[in-house]
Amino acid sequence: MPSEPVLASGYVNDRLIRDLLASIQSGKLAPGSRILSEIDLAERYDISVISVRRALKQLTESGWLQRIQGKGTFVKSGGEPLRGPGRAKSISVVLYSPLLIDKSTAPYMWFLTQRTVQGIVQRAEELQLDVSVKYLTASVEPSIYDRYAFETIPGDALIFLSFDVTPLSVQRLAALRRPAILVDPTEIDPNFTSILSDVTAGICEAVRHLVSLGHREIAWLGGDPASEWKPHSTRRQACFVEALAKMGMEAKPEFLINGGGNETSACEAMRKLLASGRRPSAVLAMNDDRASGVAKAIREAGLRIPDDIALIGCDDAPFAESFDPPLTTIRSSRFESGVEAVNLTVQALSGSGPGPLVKRLPPELIVRASCGWKSKASLVTTSIQKKEN
Repeated sequence: MPSEPVLASGYVNDRLIRDLLASIQSGKLAPGSRILSEIDLAERYDISVISVRRALKQLTESGWLQRIQGKGTFVKSGGEPLRGPGRAKSISVVLYSPLLIDKSTAPYMWFLTQRTVQGIVQRAEELQLDVSVKYLTASVEPSIYDRYAFETIPGDALIFLSFDVTPLSVQRLAALRRPAILVDPTEIDPNFTSILSDVTAGICEAVRHLVSLGHREIAWLGGDPASEWKPHSTRRQACFVEALAKMGMEAKPEFLINGGGNETSACEAMRKLLASGRRPSAVLAMNDDRASGVAKAIREAGLRIPDDIALIGCDDAPFAESFDPPLTTIRSSRFESGVEAVNLTVQALSGSGPGPLVKRLPPELIVRASCGWKSKASLVTTSIQKKEN
């Protein structure tokens, strides 16, 4: 069976991929149909021919199209598998993605998912396994896991990203009687193996690092407690408070800031804090998107990073290294969690697995200029695993 192509937020050819895929799945483009030429598609979608080729390449590699030399590109007949013969085991990666409905929902979060998918695909290919990606886009509520027909998803085993653990969802998942690995689920269920790209140890390390640089007035900028990301925001803030306590310091209520749901709201929250006259010497933001908003408010106030206020983010977003100044951040093990998910899936399929377990993969503190690190080295990576052990 063809697989769902992997889309990445911000790519200009995504709309073309979605439209072609929708036309094929609806039957509008029947098997054997010839699609428009690359030039015609480029003109229709106002993108370059190179972008069109990339889109067609993805759909071809995913098993939906086939290119015939000198004739063009056609909808693939039948339902031939993506990979070659002799590979008996297949894995379906399942993730809930409102971005495929509305990319404005949470564009910042998309690169994290892509890192995990990349890890899964790379490791699966190394082990010569078939792998496909299934996007759940029927609704924007996490409760989709309570009602989605998991039995319709192909594959000898399933890997779920950010699975919403509820009594009903795990009951229905258990009924599949197929190996299922949960990567970064909302909660841990003892009946399933869970892999966590945990950042809490990184938050503790970031606090220790700031304290070692002489900071005592450290603020936390989290997310909106009323949002769908409440569990993540709550856990990260609790870890921040605990880390301060371990250093013999108390978290000041005025320095526990609700940064809202995006960069803009984080900027406004930081503006209010600075306008109140209470100025921290450092800010630890729950992710790099919020850190970007904090930085904007700091500059608007005529202050400098890190001279007046040090700044640390979380996630090591693609823009972090080119940030001005380069952003110190906590890099979670997203790619590694994908690799480990495949390793554990293979063990489960062979019957040699250890049974349900919880595996936490350590993060790294990526030290750059925004925290005030006075080192000749442009980048210092702190291994949290070594630090914790």
